[in-house]
Amino acid sequence: MYNYSGFINYKNVRVEIVNNKTKKSKTIYYNFVEGPLNIEWIDNDTIKIENKILNVEKETYDFRNDKNTLGLII
Repeated sequence: MYNYSGFINYKNVRVEIVNNKTKKSKTIYYNFVEGPLNIEWIDNDTIKIENKILNVEKETYDFRNDKNTLGLII
């Protein structure tokens, strides 16, 4: 899902997965990107989104909680 803002030059992106058995969904990735989003499944439990590798059973990424993210300067 992409959310655009009219006055900021970036896109927020949220990646959500759905458990086929339970039908429950969970956001596993939230970040801002400047171009096309690169997503690659490595195996059934592991996904690579941009430069982040996540075990979808145990891990999530949210740039707002990343100490290495400088944040947005508007």
